[in-house]
Amino acid sequence: KPSQECLPSFVLRYWSIHTPSPPYLCILVKIYSIDYRLQSGHAWRTILWTRRHHGLNGPTFWPKSKSAEVDCTFLRALLAKKDTPLPFLTYSMLCRDPLVVLQCPLYAWKCRGLRRVALSVLSRLLDSNEVLAVQTSPSERSATELIAYRNLALVRCLLFLTSGSVVGPGEEVATSHAKPFQCSSVTSMIRSLVATQPGLVAMLVKQGLPTTAADWLVNHVPECMGDATNLTVLLSERSCLSATERLVTADAGIRIAIAHGSQDENAAKSLVLAGLSQLIASFFLVVGPVGMPVSVMMEENGDDVTQKCREATFRILNAIQRVRGDRKGIRNECSVALQKLAGMCKGESLLMGASGTVANRKKALLKEIWDTIVKALNAMGSAVQL
Repeated sequence: KPSQECLPSFVLRYWSIHTPSPPYLCILVKIYSIDYRLQSGHAWRTILWTRRHHGLNGPTFWPKSKSAEVDCTFLRALLAKKDTPLPFLTYSMLCRDPLVVLQCPLYAWKCRGLRRVALSVLSRLLDSNEVLAVQTSPSERSATELIAYRNLALVRCLLFLTSGSVVGPGEEVATSHAKPFQCSSVTSMIRSLVATQPGLVAMLVKQGLPTTAADWLVNHVPECMGDATNLTVLLSERSCLSATERLVTADAGIRIAIAHGSQDENAAKSLVLAGLSQLIASFFLVVGPVGMPVSVMMEENGDDVTQKCREATFRILNAIQRVRGDRKGIRNECSVALQKLAGMCKGESLLMGASGTVANRKKALLKEIWDTIVKALNAMGSAVQL
C-alpha cells in the first residue's frame, strides 16, 4: 500500500481539505503513487493494490462511464487554491474550452505523473471540442479557423513549457530559471497537432518564437517540414513581416530545410533559396550604415534591429555548416549565397577609410562575419572565391 511519504505536499493538502466525494478523487493521489513506484521498481504491486482497492479491473484506472467525472475532479483538484473552495467546473464547460487545462500550476506540469494525466484529459477534451465546433459553428470555415487558433495557442504553450522558455513576472527568456525537459507525451501531442494542422508551424514562426523554442521545434518535430511551402510563401510576401521578422523566419526555415529536407528536396531547396535571399537582402541591416554605430536602427517598441538581425545571421551561417555533402542542390545554393555574402563583406571593408571607435567596431563585425562564412564554406568542402 502506498505510503504518504511518496506523495507531494500539495496533493496531501487537497486530500485533507476536500472530502473525497466522489471517491474518484482518491485516484489523483494513487496516480502519483503509481508514478513514484514505477521509478522505485514496485509498480506491479501498487497497480494491483489500486485496482483492488477501488474495484477497477479494466485496462484503465477508472471505468469509462466515470471518465468525465474523474476528469472534472482531477482538474478541480489541480486548479484549487489554498483556503478557497474548489472551482466550479462541469464537463460541458471543459469541452467548450479545453485550454482551461493549461491553467494548471507550473509545478503540476513539472511532475511527470500529473503532467501525463493532464495531457490525457486534454486529449479527450480536444476531441470533444472539435465535434462541438463543427456542430455549433455557422460554417465549416469558421469551425476550421476556431480549431486552428485553438491548436496554435496549445502548441505554443506546450512548446514554451518543454523548451524551458517559460518566464515568470519580470523575467526574460535569457535569464529565466525554467529548464527544458523531455516528455514523450508532450512531444507526441505537439507532433500530432503539427501533422494534422497545415500552416501551424508557419503561424508559430510568424508570431515569433524564442531561439530555444525554435530549436526544440526543429530538433523534435520532423513534421514541421510539411509547412515548407507556407514558410516559403511567408518569406516572399514583403507586407506580412518586417525586415527583422523576415530574417528570423529565414533562420527557422533554413534550419527546418537542413534538418528535415530529405523528406522533400524540392520544397527544401525553395525554402533555403528564399531564406538565403533574405539573408543577402538584410546585409546592411546587420552591419549598419557607413560611419554610424551598428545599433543605430531601432524598432517602434525599442528593440535593436541590427542586434536581432545579427543574431539571426550568425544562426543561419552556423546552421549552413551542417549541410551534408550528399545534398547537392541545397549545398550549391548555400555556396553561391555565401560567395556573394563574402564579396559584400570584402567590398564593405575596402570602402571603410575612416578610423575611430565606430569604424573599428564595424571592421570587427565584418571580420567575424567573414570568418563564419569561411568556416561554413570549408564545412561544405569549398572555399571563398573572389
